[in-house]
Amino acid sequence: MIKFNSKHTLHCLYQAAYLNLMVSLFEKNKDLEKLNIKYLYEYNLFFQMLRKETIKKICILAIKSIANCEKEDMKKNPKMIYDTCYIGILGLRFLNVHDIVNLFPINKNYNGEKFGIKDYFSAKKTVEKYSDRKDFLDMDFTEFEEVLSNLNSDVLFSFLIRQYNITKMSEEINKDYYKTMFQLILKKRFKEVIPLTFGGSE
Repeated sequence: MIKFNSKHTLHCLYQAAYLNLMVSLFEKNKDLEKLNIKYLYEYNLFFQMLRKETIKKICILAIKSIANCEKEDMKKNPKMIYDTCYIGILGLRFLNVHDIVNLFPINKNYNGEKFGIKDYFSAKKTVEKYSDRKDFLDMDFTEFEEVLSNLNSDVLFSFLIRQYNITKMSEEINKDYYKTMFQLILKKRFKEVIPLTFGGSE
């Protein structure tokens, strides 16, 4: 169990809760041990083995962790941040638009048309447009990110802004992917996960 105290930021609290959940999943689900994930896109295999409610829990913790992280957090834990970001948005693709707005409520600003910006009404139109979709797995990532942006959620907006900066780090991180958080959990090297959470300190 990853511990935290009052000195840790909101990002750290969500990150710790997220990692505790991930570690717990691998400890309890023996089938997950059979996964042989070598590349980021193979995370789909991981989500396919989970119930929707579990995917929702992963998403809300991962997305809120990233939405609350700052540049200092990205510098301290680039692999952890990148890994969490990718798992968060990939998990969202397994949900439908109603699931997403229930997790991340629409911002209740109603004068968007007056100022030419997104608001509650434009977000509801987006929900209506995609209401028949079971998930977003067949949608291009860029298009999916636009859908998330149009849902006018403060949390998703903060996540997407940070995701842009995090993506810039991806080339360097992928050179040493096997030391990312997910790979450490996959190999049950849980003790190595804890220092990554808070930039080298528990």
